[in-house]
Amino acid sequence: MTFTAEEGHIYDWGCLCTSLNPGNPMFATEPVMGEVTTLETAPEVISAQSVWCGVIMALFAAVFMY
Repeated sequence: MTFTAEEGHIYDWGCLCTSLNPGNPMFATEPVMGEVTTLETAPEVISAQSVWCGVIMALFAAVFMY
């Protein structure tokens, strides 16, 4: 199962397996419960050097195109 959520959010979850009739099951497992936290992604650092490199490469590309 996948879904989008905010970073660092805690979700409770549970699971219970039953036989074909969940209203009056012939067999059922013990409920299992837990919690999970969504991953926090580190911010991507963009340095001024990489920006200048991109600008210079664009200038070189423009010059060689003509």
